[in-house]
Amino acid sequence: MDPPFDAAVILVELARATADHQKVVALRPTAAQLAKSFEQFGALLADFGEASRKVAAAARGLDPESGSSWLPLAGSLAAADIELAEPYLLDFCKHPRSSSHWLETNPTRNPVDWGLGYVVRCFKTVAECTSAIGVLTDTGRHLRAPLTLMRAVIEAAATACFLLDIEVTASERLRRVLNLHLAQTKEALLESAGLDHSSERAVELNEIMEFAASCGFTLRRYKPSGWSPPVIAGTGNEPSDSTRAIIDGVLPGLGASIWRNLSAVAHSRRAHTLLYDEYALVHNLQEWQRTEVVARHGVAALIVLRELCNRIDAYLGWDFGAWEETIDVVIEQCFVAAGMADDKIREHLGLKSQRS
Repeated sequence: MDPPFDAAVILVELARATADHQKVVALRPTAAQLAKSFEQFGALLADFGEASRKVAAAARGLDPESGSSWLPLAGSLAAADIELAEPYLLDFCKHPRSSSHWLETNPTRNPVDWGLGYVVRCFKTVAECTSAIGVLTDTGRHLRAPLTLMRAVIEAAATACFLLDIEVTASERLRRVLNLHLAQTKEALLESAGLDHSSERAVELNEIMEFAASCGFTLRRYKPSGWSPPVIAGTGNEPSDSTRAIIDGVLPGLGASIWRNLSAVAHSRRAHTLLYDEYALVHNLQEWQRTEVVARHGVAALIVLRELCNRIDAYLGWDFGAWEETIDVVIEQCFVAAGMADDKIREHLGLKSQRS
């Protein structure tokens, strides 16, 4: 038989639970501590990327200040991919091409070099947004803005990982790069509609399609008047080139869910995750609540970022694998700040477990 309802006992228990929780969150990393980690990590990552670029340029006997391209080290997989694509490029350029894309003076006319240029932009987005997450977290006023930046970090890092995938063949990496190139050129064509240079974009798009065919790829049926870009068909075993599928591939099991939640925040839809400002007035939110939300989503963003560093290391031959240990320290900090280690803190404090 259940004990009789006693409101006084329940109120005492609630008061005790609230006091215990306050003791627990007091031992979690603070907003200032988490903010410092994100801000400094993003800045250091950017500096390390620039230093690595200079080292790679110097290794080729080039002046590091003469350009900003990321150059693979000799013997790397990226160097092999560039060499493999070069004969296709030279054969295609035997006949004069109408667009300037194929000029010898274009440093990214080799599709692998073009892909690395895209990776550089992804890396800059990742590093700068990671620092900015720290800046916003440090103000103690933001909950949603850091999540919007985390969405950008995850998307950019995952897309770069997709291009730097060493587990697939060189032909598949080339297919991925060309599909991305086709999508961007189609977007540029749509944006130039009605402008004088629109015909130049159309020519460039057609020539990239011709180049893809000359490499032995098969393009799906394409409607020039439509909004969708041309797409090189895969063999059927490759993951989808969609952003959500790419993220899910880099972050298996959680990627699609994390992406949907962060996209919901960015587009002001109801997210399927706990956002305290949907249940309390913004001015009544406590520091630990904002910190918890940022930290919880930060774990996923940092895991994808760690994978990006490992793939830069493996593909370009740069010494980026050393970042894994540092990223793991920040991931652990986020794990604790998100409340995922509260049981251990309760045990440390001698408090009753929430599961009991």
